[in-house]
Amino acid sequence: MAARVILAAMLARALCLGPVLAAGLYGCRAAGTAAPARAPITAPPPMQPGPYSGAPPPPTADPLAVAIPPPPPPPPPPPANVVPKPAFAPDEIWIHRALTMGRARSQASLVVSTLSRDRKHAHLVVETRTAPFTGREAAELPWQTSLVHHYAGDVIEANGRVELHLADDQTSEPYTLLCTHATRAVAPARAIRIRDPKVTGECGNQGTWNVPSAGRTSVLACGTTDAPLDFALAPGLETVGISEDCYQSGRGDRLIGDDGALAPTGSPPH
Repeated sequence: MAARVILAAMLARALCLGPVLAAGLYGCRAAGTAAPARAPITAPPPMQPGPYSGAPPPPTADPLAVAIPPPPPPPPPPPANVVPKPAFAPDEIWIHRALTMGRARSQASLVVSTLSRDRKHAHLVVETRTAPFTGREAAELPWQTSLVHHYAGDVIEANGRVELHLADDQTSEPYTLLCTHATRAVAPARAIRIRDPKVTGECGNQGTWNVPSAGRTSVLACGTTDAPLDFALAPGLETVGISEDCYQSGRGDRLIGDDGALAPTGSPPH
């Protein structure tokens, strides 16, 4: 029995060769030493998402590559359809004025066409004015300019015919007038329209002037029969139209006074 105890002790001493080796290999410890504390077992930290999110990584810049500059922007477009006005001193200024009034119209209208030209160039300004017709004379109405057109271009004159090849200075839309030199019977500047006494019916009276004709004047006749545009040298010619239903509906030409003012028309008041 004693032999067995001695043998077991010797075996244990042989296995525990030293505190460090025995503790590292067999869990033995030197006599009188405490058992080392075991580190707590913890779960590994969760994996953090890396920079890759599913999209391919950006390409790596080549330090030897030559940078290519972007193409230059296109040049700005030219001004929208602007026809330059010819720089010329006009030899002549021709004017036509169309004045329409009457109780059959809620609005009175005034269209002033001014043609400046020399032998090769022309400039035409067409201004439209309107005013509520209140029964007052034209000079007393509150006229407002509603539209202005400027045209510029060339003049071709041959064999008594004058061709004006113009274009709108905003849209470049062509505007051609074919004109001839002619004469027109006109009334004096301050003549007014009255009912024609030779017409006995209640309706269909186109009216006449209250004074005899002032004779004939030279005009530059343009336009059509339905829309005549007869220019006379400044101060010009005025076509007066009266629209009074059955009482009087018609038009006639008179000269414009030297002061260019709107003269009475003879349209009856409201």
